[in-house]
Amino acid sequence: MNRLLLLAAMGWAMVHGTHAQAQIEISARLQHGRVLQFEPILCTVRIHNRTPRPVQVGRGQEVELHFDISRRPGDFLPERANARHTDPFTVQPGESVQVVVNLLDRYPLTRMGPYSARARVTFGGRSQHSGRMQLDVVPGMRVESVEGTLTGELGGPRRVCTLLNLTRDGREHLFLRFDDPDAELCYGVHDLGTLIRFADPLLQIDLQGRVHVLHQSAPSRYTHSIFRLDGRPVDRVFYTKGYASIRLETGADGELVVRGGQVYEGDLSVQMPTLPAVVPFR
Repeated sequence: MNRLLLLAAMGWAMVHGTHAQAQIEISARLQHGRVLQFEPILCTVRIHNRTPRPVQVGRGQEVELHFDISRRPGDFLPERANARHTDPFTVQPGESVQVVVNLLDRYPLTRMGPYSARARVTFGGRSQHSGRMQLDVVPGMRVESVEGTLTGELGGPRRVCTLLNLTRDGREHLFLRFDDPDAELCYGVHDLGTLIRFADPLLQIDLQGRVHVLHQSAPSRYTHSIFRLDGRPVDRVFYTKGYASIRLETGADGELVVRGGQVYEGDLSVQMPTLPAVVPFR
């Protein structure tokens, strides 16, 4: 009997060991646990391959990546009908691959409030989950807003551009949001970087229909961000204050330009956030 038990235990250990070696491991973390409504929600996912051969990860591949996101236990959000998935990729034996996923592109995370999320890989009829992540979608604090039309003419399609701020990682950040109030669509929320409150941020639309934001982003640095009214980024330039007060003025061609400042040549080691593509959400 003892011999049979020993053989059974050895057999279980061999099967269990093979199963462990065949696992696909997954971990995930949110870039920010507190985000503005309609702001991109970036999640970094790490997938580790413990099998002896390469595996393909992606939609319709042998390993698929999903997320279980809920406001209440067990009530998971469905994927959007037009969900955008990451391109398929290969994970070599014994190696790991990291991908960044914008959860807002895949799930309707537009209602404000707390969420619980886990990344999940499915393979061979099994699932493996990451640890649980907590997310809070908030409205932010309104600073200022302006309204313009895409055509520049009275009665044209409207866009409302709103500056918002939110404390993140111990610092205030300034955001620019684009809304179509008639269609009740949001055309993007852009993180413009840190906000220093020594000077109030400036928000204006020039005669060419471009949106300009000038704000103090460091003790000796100002950021001039330019967008089209449809929410697409155009340019971003850094300045330092000159002898006069730094401001926006209308140039000869009707475009707003920075006066009272000079091009900033100091430390730019603090990377500015990458501006996302324009995707409307409601």
